[in-house]
Amino acid sequence: MEPAKILVVEDENIVAKDIATSLKRLGYAVPAVASSGEEAVERTVDTHPDLVLMDIVLRGKMDGVQTAQHIHDHFNIPVVYLTAYADEKTLERAKMTEPFGYILKPFEERELRSTIEMALSKSKTESKLRKSEESLTTTLKSIRDAVITTDMKGLVTFMNPVAEALTGWKQEDALGKDVTEVFNIINEKTRTPTEKPAVKALQESVVVDLENHALLIAKGETETPILFDGAAPIKDEKGNVSGSVLVFRDMTRLKEAEENLLQSEKLRALGEMVAEVGHHFNNFLAIILLNAELLEKKLKRYRAEGIKERLRIIVWTAYEGAEIVRRLQHFTQRQVSIQDFSRIDLNEIVRSAMASTSPHWKDEAEARGTTIKIKEKLGKLPLLLGSRSELMEVLTNLIFNALDAMREGGEITIRTEAKGNEVLLYFTDTGKGIPKRIKDRIFDPFFTTKDPKASGLGLSVCYGIIKRHKGKIKVDSIKGKGTTFTISIPIPLEV
Repeated sequence: MEPAKILVVEDENIVAKDIATSLKRLGYAVPAVASSGEEAVERTVDTHPDLVLMDIVLRGKMDGVQTAQHIHDHFNIPVVYLTAYADEKTLERAKMTEPFGYILKPFEERELRSTIEMALSKSKTESKLRKSEESLTTTLKSIRDAVITTDMKGLVTFMNPVAEALTGWKQEDALGKDVTEVFNIINEKTRTPTEKPAVKALQESVVVDLENHALLIAKGETETPILFDGAAPIKDEKGNVSGSVLVFRDMTRLKEAEENLLQSEKLRALGEMVAEVGHHFNNFLAIILLNAELLEKKLKRYRAEGIKERLRIIVWTAYEGAEIVRRLQHFTQRQVSIQDFSRIDLNEIVRSAMASTSPHWKDEAEARGTTIKIKEKLGKLPLLLGSRSELMEVLTNLIFNALDAMREGGEITIRTEAKGNEVLLYFTDTGKGIPKRIKDRIFDPFFTTKDPKASGLGLSVCYGIIKRHKGKIKVDSIKGKGTTFTISIPIPLEV
């Protein structure tokens, strides 16, 4: 095994030679002797020593403490100070450089050897620990789960990139913060704060799990459904708790997949129900209509206006019922295949939808004494494959819903852009917003908050259309401020 290399930094030439001689006699290699701080840095670069013996009091621009600090910061090489005398201020500065030992002049070779061996041993141990920590940090940064660690006071000591992305906190900003401030979770169903898992893990020294209905409230107030794998105490080799670790993951995609599956099941069940019930219901309506119309014709010769008015109501109601059945059957049976799609310009569809609905958002609003503004911010888009009439129906539904939410006036903004391999459409209104308690239900068939005459199929139709276009539709809303629908449709490889 090669002997350890010791760099000697001493501005007294005779003393430096004596130290070098002693080191060689003890079996160490002395690749260089430096007499100034600047020269010590140069020799460190040239020789890569295992340890530096540094005189605290050096003449020149850099004293021993400054030189040791530079070597510590740039080369991570252990330093042992040599000193005959140093004032308190210098010693305090020396402590800040984290030296591996002190040797008082004059010294014996036995003392020199023991100090050097202890310093080298400590350096190797710290090097192994540092490599282990670097390996652990690299591993934690590479995994897909979010990881946060704390000290025993519950203050953040580490966050991996996934945790940064989900919480909205950068590690440098989160370090030293209370973990409950960074990892802020509520129950998704009750929207009440959950127990503080890290605090419980630290206080009770147990692994803490939560029910899988947690919402993570990020720094920017965005909400993300998460699966919380647990908070566990970190223990040292003696079994004492020194901190905690939290592990969790983003459940957004899984939740979307579950919701899509649930929606598909609802539509399938609805289709089966409509096929069965609609057939019988239409038969009943046909009998009612036939008899009501016959009675109406027979009563024309008599002055029975009250009875005739009642019959007209029956006829009108029966026709309304038949129309609802027709719409249901159309909704559940429509299937547009890719062969029926054609090249479409989404921006052109947006403009057409705005023009066709202008009597509602312009003329009717003015008649009520209110103002509805529509802004368009249409980016450059590639052509898509799809159904122009169906996407027109989606936009028309969104516009009508927005108008219902802005009876006192407001603003609609429609923005489009191409991003990655998809086209995005953002539809924003400044209406009253959608309460959180019903936001997850707005795409359900028959669900409506409007008057009882509304069918509740508008947004369900939108959902089905976008799904047939291999796209996604999601909603973000703040009560009292407005709602944004985001629609994404993939760009075809060939159009």
